[in-house]
Amino acid sequence: MKRIIVLLLMVVVVSFYVITDRNEFANDYYDTVNKDFFSHDHLDDNEYIYNTFTKAQDESNKVRDGIVSDIVNGKTNIDGISDNIKILYNNALDCDTRNRVSIKPLRKYIDNVVNSNSIDEFINNSIIVERELGVDIFTRIIVDNDFLDNSKNIVYLYPVTFAFGSSADYFVDEDYMAYKAYIKRGIINLLEEYGMSRNEARFVSSEIINFYTEISGSSKLSSSYEDVTSYYNIVDNEYLGNIYNSFDVVEYLEERGIKEVEYSLVDEGQYKKINEYLTNEYLSIWKKVVLVKILSSYAGYVDMEYRDIVNDLNNSLTGGKDNNDIKEDAVDLVSNVYFEDIDKIYESKVITDKDKKYLNDLFEDIRKYFKRMLQNNDWLSKKTKAKALVKLDNMKVYIGIYDDGNNMGINVDGDSLVENIISINKSGYLMELKRLEDGSDTKALSEVVV
Repeated sequence: MKRIIVLLLMVVVVSFYVITDRNEFANDYYDTVNKDFFSHDHLDDNEYIYNTFTKAQDESNKVRDGIVSDIVNGKTNIDGISDNIKILYNNALDCDTRNRVSIKPLRKYIDNVVNSNSIDEFINNSIIVERELGVDIFTRIIVDNDFLDNSKNIVYLYPVTFAFGSSADYFVDEDYMAYKAYIKRGIINLLEEYGMSRNEARFVSSEIINFYTEISGSSKLSSSYEDVTSYYNIVDNEYLGNIYNSFDVVEYLEERGIKEVEYSLVDEGQYKKINEYLTNEYLSIWKKVVLVKILSSYAGYVDMEYRDIVNDLNNSLTGGKDNNDIKEDAVDLVSNVYFEDIDKIYESKVITDKDKKYLNDLFEDIRKYFKRMLQNNDWLSKKTKAKALVKLDNMKVYIGIYDDGNNMGINVDGDSLVENIISINKSGYLMELKRLEDGSDTKALSEVVV
């Protein structure tokens, strides 16, 4: 009987749909809200996904591209910044200079590393690479708010990355095995471009992948960082010295500009494993690892052959198709380096005073609701409730671009793109140290690496 009733209902619904004029539904959700979205019924050559987020991002990029274009063409001026933006933009487009210079500015660092005769000499040369090129080898230093006391900043010692910025997941997580193969192919291509034969490049890449796999086996995977407390492991100099006993870690950090601060050691297992390998027995593989790390970090900023290697790898990892538009690369680069200045112009073009008032009022409504909810709560202790109310009252609202008055002021005065990227990475690290010294909330420039 139930089956008969269900069938009858289906017949009624289908009949209603067939005999009803569909024009009555012309204003439903899908025909109105999503009309433009659903008209995008194919993927362009440079697209591998399309959704509401990518649509919004595309629209945002058009505004950003227009801002950069206006600066480069002299239609918009930012005091002290416009000339640097023009130089960096033209550096990226100057293929002749990029091809001529290639990896020459990196050569002295590479030669010092690969010609090291002992592990101690290698460590000293690698520390110079870390300090001057912004390439993480033994540590990855990030300055950020103390998770338990956001009134101050501390140093987080993050796990180091591998070639092309890859993480431990790529080498031990079964879900990433295809990525592992792509990274290996990218390393082979890098080494061939560097001058190795195909067979030698294949052999060395296998050695490096095996090394990454060994280190990754003692490293945290991304899934372990879902809990924010996993980032928080306060240690002192003595504790660090017991982990890194292959060199004076306190002196090492002082050379990096870090003295008498609190450290949070995010991935102790990885650091212990790296230290275990810092012996003369592994000197040969370490040289190859650092060579590839330098090349992969700067490949996108040297000659076109290296750039194509990076683009091909990115396409493989994302499933996308790069349109090989070097002008788009130049815009992305400038937008990344001078993001604060460009974001301020973006805000003035896109976010109105009316928008800001609406968002501020919305937040204040939410604050009032949470305050009432906390005041009426019957299971929190009085002490916890009082702390929660103080925190709620002290929450600051920033709508648009947060400006603390600290302009990065990165000067680019090198003759080539790669020379200026080296300078930018140094400036980025100095901004990290500045945040440590003055407790600034300013987000420092991330390293311009692949």
